[in-house]
Amino acid sequence: MLKLALFLLFMPFILAHGRAGYPDYYRYQILINDPTTSSVTYQSFTTIPRIILGLHSKTLSDQKIDAFVMTDWEKPFFSAWAFEEKDKRFSLNFWGGLARIPGMNDEAFALVACHELAHLVGGDPRMKLSQFKSMSSEGQSDFYASAICMKNYLRFKHRQNKLNIPQDISGQGYTLCRTNFDEEEDFLICLHTQKAILAFMDLLQHQSSASLDLDLVTPDPSQVRVTLHDSYPSPQCRIDTLLMGSLCSIKDYPCDSSSRARPGCWFSEI
Repeated sequence: MLKLALFLLFMPFILAHGRAGYPDYYRYQILINDPTTSSVTYQSFTTIPRIILGLHSKTLSDQKIDAFVMTDWEKPFFSAWAFEEKDKRFSLNFWGGLARIPGMNDEAFALVACHELAHLVGGDPRMKLSQFKSMSSEGQSDFYASAICMKNYLRFKHRQNKLNIPQDISGQGYTLCRTNFDEEEDFLICLHTQKAILAFMDLLQHQSSASLDLDLVTPDPSQVRVTLHDSYPSPQCRIDTLLMGSLCSIKDYPCDSSSRARPGCWFSEI
């Protein structure tokens, strides 16, 4: 029974914000040969989600979930989603336009893939709508993506071909990683996750109908009374969540009793 589809980015014909220097249609689609500052290639687009899925095969098996990846490089629209094909069998779907958004890089695309995987394996809090109740909420999927999935992916990348300190990391991100991680491998993984988060900011801005003022060190001050189960946190809250996840070590996950806990702009213990 076809019953569930969760979109990270849903066909934003109306929502996307125009970018200076690009054609107006970039608001909702980017074709294969269109100019872009994205560094995501066809090869990385097709391989990254499959690597991430393979790295989490035991987690999926333990939860009796079957999943596979579908990529369509030619599709120009900005969409990625998890779809329940039948009971406990899911597809993770990615369209090429998303990877071509200006400012995107491999790390940010891996973060998107991790978010979609996290809908399947990220645990509580879950959505409450009956047709989505097996799926982790949007906020939880962001947190799991940076706290667990990206660490597994980047550790794999580091051991295959040693990660270097990225050149385009912010001073704020560097300081946060150096302060929170003593081991060099953990420090480099943190830096590359910060690189992903910075590019994810560009993705959120491209999707927005208004100019966003996003940064790593000025969190969303709002505090929810009850957890957001069935809606997205605010863009800044999503960045805060990804940041906290990146600073939460796997051994301490979910870091609820620390300064790296899931932020109160979407999560409540109540």
